[in-house]
Amino acid sequence: MENVNIDELSEALNEEFKQIEEDREALRNFIFLNGNDAVYLPVNVPRLVWNAKEKFRVKPHLKTDLDPLYVIEKTRDLLNSMSKEGLKIY
Repeated sequence: MENVNIDELSEALNEEFKQIEEDREALRNFIFLNGNDAVYLPVNVPRLVWNAKEKFRVKPHLKTDLDPLYVIEKTRDLLNSMSKEGLKIY
């Protein structure tokens, strides 16, 4: 994260936060209409997270070397590619 433009980082984080708030409202108002937030998925999410932590040797007590702008960019790229493949993204 050397040579980071603080204004650019602040703007990107504010935009991402706004998007997260909009997504939360969409989930509340359109997906979980009856207040039941139980979602049954055909995958074991905790196991996926555990496997990713093991694969990338994540140490919870250490700082990460990930750049927040990189994470935001790659997350958006993933969502865009999923939309292009016909997966519905709310």
